[in-house]
Amino acid sequence: MSSQSLEDLSLSSVLESPRLDLYVVVPIYNEAESIETLVQAIADAVRDTQLSYEIICVDDGSKDGSTQVLIDLARRRVDLKAV
Repeated sequence: MSSQSLEDLSLSSVLESPRLDLYVVVPIYNEAESIETLVQAIADAVRDTQLSYEIICVDDGSKDGSTQVLIDLARRRVDLKAV
């Protein structure tokens, strides 16, 4: 068995994952109608900077279908993570 601890293994997996220049975290609450426009606007603005990025949308318990919109959008976009 390896002499590495679980803590060392966790740290090495983080260090080996690709690092991005920018993470944009967006809280979402009942924004189903505007999510796609918002995500596209963020992506357009960041793309002009030439930074590597990821948009992370966090649904705060929406009841208007925002969750499903985020899931569908995240399946189509590599730059978006839905939480």
